[in-house]
Amino acid sequence: MSGNPNGSGYLNEEDPVEVLIRRTGCWEQHIAVVDCMGEKRDWRQCQVQEYKVLLGEFKHNRTHSVAVLDSLIRCALKTLSCPADDLLRYLHEYKQSILDYGDQLQYLTVAKEIYAYISCEDAPQKFVEVVCLLCATTGLPEHWLAFGERNLPNMGKNFHIGYVTRAIMLLERQIKGAHGFVVRAMEKKLKNCIDRLAEMECSDELIREARLKMGVDLISIEENVALCDDFRRPAHDCRLKSGLHMNGEDLKTLLMTFQEKFVWMFEGCSL
Repeated sequence: MSGNPNGSGYLNEEDPVEVLIRRTGCWEQHIAVVDCMGEKRDWRQCQVQEYKVLLGEFKHNRTHSVAVLDSLIRCALKTLSCPADDLLRYLHEYKQSILDYGDQLQYLTVAKEIYAYISCEDAPQKFVEVVCLLCATTGLPEHWLAFGERNLPNMGKNFHIGYVTRAIMLLERQIKGAHGFVVRAMEKKLKNCIDRLAEMECSDELIREARLKMGVDLISIEENVALCDDFRRPAHDCRLKSGLHMNGEDLKTLLMTFQEKFVWMFEGCSL
């Protein structure tokens, strides 16, 4: 790079990428990562190091702490070399910073990724519990399909067909209320789910049973019968909109209620 940093023609002669980085106010962090790259040869490890410094050496309000912890954990997972103890420690700090349902949903999402990655003895059980809570609180098709993100050999015969069938039914409902390119995107997801179900070689009778058991709380959009608010709300609507997050006992109750509702899916499961 040529030119005097203090000269008037500096910005004209400097690399345009460097100009953009300087304008963000992150030049020193950029240089630190470049220096780290020379040592570690992996920019993701360098990012993890920068986030550790940011978390440990600067004072943050709660919102900033949550954002830094979230970024630190996601970066650490990408390195594929972060010790499980470190990830669990970061997750514990994250949990202590939760104040509202938005924080809690984000925490559950991060916890799901950690328990899908680590190999400690209770990780499979923790993973299933976290995904159950995601499905119980918001229940998007993506949350149900998350059950397949970790190898779970000790699950019952209904487990995989159960969560895939539930995702299919949710997507079918969403497509009815969608428009334009959103419909096409959902139809693609739906086809992928149907293909996964076909690979399981389930009988028509088993598929009908799965739809009956996994759609126990799904009411046809066309039905206008008098129902309680909990059944009228969209299937993916958040159950934590009371403002504050749920405490440990509330989450245990929610988990137990969820597993009782979908007991067919969890028959024969052993974790």
